[in-house]
Amino acid sequence: SVNTKAEATAEPAEPEQPAGLEKVEEEEKPNRFEVKLGSGGEIGGSFDDKTDLLVLLVQEIKADGKLARWNSANPSKAIQRLDRLVSVAGKTGKNSVLVEAIQNASVSLDLVFERSIETTLELEKVKGQELGLDVRYTPSGIGLMVENVFAGPVQDWNVANSDAMVKAHDRITQVDDVAADPAKMVQKLQQNSKLKLTVLRMK
Repeated sequence: SVNTKAEATAEPAEPEQPAGLEKVEEEEKPNRFEVKLGSGGEIGGSFDDKTDLLVLLVQEIKADGKLARWNSANPSKAIQRLDRLVSVAGKTGKNSVLVEAIQNASVSLDLVFERSIETTLELEKVKGQELGLDVRYTPSGIGLMVENVFAGPVQDWNVANSDAMVKAHDRITQVDDVAADPAKMVQKLQQNSKLKLTVLRMK
């Protein structure tokens, strides 16, 4: 089974040391880049600040706003959906700190984003076996946040792929063909014996 929590209300606890079959594909390594937004106007985007209180992911970039204007002027450093915001005006920490810094900015904004490594896992559960995941989500958020990994196919993956382990705070962004509905993603995890997971691995 898959243990789930809907609607994050408290800071996620650190997991026990995870230990989970065959690496399919992944990008090379996290890419961190700086963004400087001018003063005036709306930032023109939204962030998922509820699924994981320690990981702030870009959820939407609107067509008209500071983020879109930055992307147009800086295509080599264009901000993308699912990029992680790690610093605002030199401030780091919980999502609430970053969001408050954005809201209180009266002049230009210095932001640091990180593009997380994406890994695809193909897993199979035998009859009666648990997948070995605790996850949490919000209905309107991005995917499923990994809270803990325990005995099962995911832990087997970790043992076989020490350089691409699935850990707490990683984000499952797609389960088989489902990406936009976290509740349906959980159903897939619970019901399907063969699974293909797309996971953003946080640094």
